[in-house]
Amino acid sequence: MPVGWPGLPWSMQPGDLLFPIVVLALLLWRPALPAHRLDAFIAIYLTGSALSIPLSVSPRISMLALTKELYLAGVYLALKAAAGEVGVVRLCRWLCGSVGVLAVSSLAAAAVFYMGGPLWTFVGSSMPLPYVGQVFRAHGTLLAPEFFGNVLTFVLPVAAVLAVDTDSRGIWTGVLAAMIATELLTFSKSLAGSVVALVVFFWPRWERQPVLRAAAAAVAVLLVVLFNAAAIATVRRVDVQFTKDSRVPPPDSLYGLQDDPAGADRIEVGVSYNPMSYYLIKKVAWHAFVDRPWLGTGLGTFPLDAERAYQEGRLHQAHRRDLAHSLPFGRLSETGLVGILTLAPLVVVLWQSILQVSRTPGIDGRIAWGLFAGVVGLLVNSINVDVMHFRFLWFAIGLTAAMGAAHLSRASR
Repeated sequence: MPVGWPGLPWSMQPGDLLFPIVVLALLLWRPALPAHRLDAFIAIYLTGSALSIPLSVSPRISMLALTKELYLAGVYLALKAAAGEVGVVRLCRWLCGSVGVLAVSSLAAAAVFYMGGPLWTFVGSSMPLPYVGQVFRAHGTLLAPEFFGNVLTFVLPVAAVLAVDTDSRGIWTGVLAAMIATELLTFSKSLAGSVVALVVFFWPRWERQPVLRAAAAAVAVLLVVLFNAAAIATVRRVDVQFTKDSRVPPPDSLYGLQDDPAGADRIEVGVSYNPMSYYLIKKVAWHAFVDRPWLGTGLGTFPLDAERAYQEGRLHQAHRRDLAHSLPFGRLSETGLVGILTLAPLVVVLWQSILQVSRTPGIDGRIAWGLFAGVVGLLVNSINVDVMHFRFLWFAIGLTAAMGAAHLSRASR
């Protein structure tokens, strides 16, 4: 799932080409799919998406977008069916192992780049960034560093489970360290979510260390605030001038000193800044929602709003066909209030379901806690990315349903 090269039409990845084989296997094998309450809320979520199609500004684009969401629901069903046969731990090992290979490859590419060697473009790119200048940005084989960063956000706490609670601690600790270093090399806003995910994962283990808990929580909150502030504007220059203000009369008290007629001393601070594309895109999404608040402009149609905003001078050319880059703003603009009201219950029930499974004894409970930490990290990042279209989120939903259904089955015996 974390392999995005080579690029395929309609944002497909090579792994997607294998999915018809998975569906065929399910049809032939016909496993007993365990029922779980997430099934109903996924159906509600898909209904909210489908309701935006009849009044969509482009029904064809919306139908294609709905097909993608149905595909993700298929990923959910396939993982839910496979988890009982293949094993949850084995599935997590494969996911963490594949991401680990990309992380190690990215670190090697960064080392070659900074030593003056060639740029390995299949796992990274060189680009200038505000405040830091020209850097190597790891993107694995995905389309952008931000996507790879969100993969790492989700996988880091799952790899931490393998590093802490399995027999192969040494190997997985090395893989975890490589992933953390690679997350830093993405230079993406996903770093804030990754820190939150790791803090959530280790939180129960720091129960007797309140100072460490407080410090970790403070760092996580600070990073979330700073990264989201940086997504609004880039400060280009700060000027400080010391002048006199002749409009201020002399002080009434004997303790203030003022040089008349020059006036009171004055400090002027001037900040020159540029608005960031993330902020501008959110403004476009908000205007689209205000124009069509109930059902939105249609599932998957935000690039049409971005093009219109470019023609009107509200976006620059590099972002004229962008996606919304935000779960709440994108969902509001494309599916309106109906879409948000069908998404929110799914998020709440997923949250509750993972927490419920995490309380079960054994490795399933520990894996569920790692998945919970990863999902929390993704939700933190969702203000700047659309996490509902990430296959690895549906990986978490599928495993949660499988473990939850198995737990209920054991409890009823």
